[in-house]
Amino acid sequence: MTRTTSSSMVKLSQVHGMTPTEVAAMKDCIELLNDSVYNLKQSLEEMSRPGSKD
Repeated sequence: MTRTTSSSMVKLSQVHGMTPTEVAAMKDCIELLNDSVYNLKQSLEEMSRPGSKD
């Protein structure tokens, strides 16, 4: 999770009175999204290499 995302999470949790469990769930969700984006980028790079299988 990026530093900007982390600080946004803290602000959101304070403004909306989120419980620690809710904050943890949001952090987990964002981490999964970040992992998915990373994996998609890796896949696109691999597919764009010459000789890669379509």
